[in-house]
Amino acid sequence: MPEQLDLHKLREIPVTPPPAADVRRRGDQRRRRARALTAAAAVAAIVLVVVPTTLVLHGKTDGSAPPVGPGRAPVTKIQPGFPIDAGIDQKGGVKKGPSRKTAGVTTSDECADRLWPNDAATPSDRLAVTVSGPWGSQGRDLRVYVDEKTAARTWGNLQDSVGDCTSASGYTWKVLHPDTGYDSITVGMASADGRPDGAIYQFTKVGNAIFAVSDAGEYVLRTLPADGGDATVATRKVAPAMCVFSKRGCGVEGSRMLPPTGRRLTMQGYGDLRLHETVAQTTGSKTLVAVYAPEGTSCGTFQLVRSPGGDPEGYISPKHGVVAISAVPRMATEAGIQLGSTLADVRKAYPDLKENDSGYWIHEDARYPDRSLEFGVESDGTVTEISLVAKDQDCFG
Repeated sequence: MPEQLDLHKLREIPVTPPPAADVRRRGDQRRRRARALTAAAAVAAIVLVVVPTTLVLHGKTDGSAPPVGPGRAPVTKIQPGFPIDAGIDQKGGVKKGPSRKTAGVTTSDECADRLWPNDAATPSDRLAVTVSGPWGSQGRDLRVYVDEKTAARTWGNLQDSVGDCTSASGYTWKVLHPDTGYDSITVGMASADGRPDGAIYQFTKVGNAIFAVSDAGEYVLRTLPADGGDATVATRKVAPAMCVFSKRGCGVEGSRMLPPTGRRLTMQGYGDLRLHETVAQTTGSKTLVAVYAPEGTSCGTFQLVRSPGGDPEGYISPKHGVVAISAVPRMATEAGIQLGSTLADVRKAYPDLKENDSGYWIHEDARYPDRSLEFGVESDGTVTEISLVAKDQDCFG
């Protein structure tokens, strides 16, 4: 097995180092590049994918809205009238709440039980509502924490728990990729024996608050909606009001904020990781959580901190060092392109863009002639892969 380097004793993302001789493919039909290694099938089936959009601040504030700005204290209480039940459809069912005592998001599977609640600390406030009927049920649960760091730790717990979910409990789990417009995690589950019994869980973080939605019904695996269905509808209705929990406050409708500078994929690399660094030079990197070193003439891989896990986010050549760094959610290029952007966005940001024979769109920078940015784009024009690739790479076709 490749040698694993414990870089800085961070909690490691659950991933099994793949055999160096195996070959795997990433993505769908548009992503035709043959990869050098294969992730274990059990892990790949439940890879956590955070929706490829960064925090979006929507809506307008009225006179009662708290002041905004970096210096203000976090809002830790939910104001009366918060629209947690906005757009909820009772469908002839029974509605409970909104209240602080309502159960909200409930689970019926041993894996889902580990998803929610998953508090890093007791919430400073919460509000929930449920609707149930013969058709199924929907629960909504808003939890507010004392600060953004506590919310971020809870968010990390969610990421880790989703990564642990398998079909062993009698349900098959599937990652969904709806664009909620916010930093969201969406997963679906359906009975492994084909019975119409399943649910969608969606979690959205804004500032020091996390909003959860459960939508249970007669789902089978093939009918789990890729767009998140009613769960995404609920998030889009409620999340704009969550801007009060972000120190950045409310912005212009539809605006998107770029990730912090440390989360930019530049022509040099990502964070403190640089193209062409050797395995030894990556030791101590704050950007990496695990490295699987090259074995013989076969390339190694690495995982980035707070990545979804499963797929490798980069390759290390025994001859040339780091030869590819792939973007993960909440990472953007210097021009603001990130997973979930459109081909039109990429063309506008990089007028020199050209499509290669493998179906990738390529940007080259004269200042860095030995590398290029490559964009994998779905048939609907959505960017699903961004990689900084060295031209001397020898790890994939």
